[in-house]
Amino acid sequence: MATISVNDLATAAENEFAFLESLGFPLAEWSEIFPESFKGGFKLIFRNSSGTKITLVYTDYEFQVHAGAKEIFGASKHDSFAGNMFSREHLIPALPKLRAAVEPALRSFAATAT
Repeated sequence: MATISVNDLATAAENEFAFLESLGFPLAEWSEIFPESFKGGFKLIFRNSSGTKITLVYTDYEFQVHAGAKEIFGASKHDSFAGNMFSREHLIPALPKLRAAVEPALRSFAATAT
């Protein structure tokens, strides 16, 4: 089985959450976090014209989504999931379901963000 790189994970997340650009939140920052480590991950920041951010973070096997300072998906809020931990092998297949779980909250946030 081929190893899934942090770059592969970040690219898949970027593609799955590309709808944020149509809400006025284009991708502004893309970074890998300790990609050489098995616990490594990425951080994607989508930012609107006023500087408000939506952040996706995957590190230590944990996937998190924040809209501004509010946790939309993470350790304490993971509707439709048993938790927020995904191995590299399981994150990419889970991304469509993750998007479906958080998209309504992100659309609501984007509609009120200034």
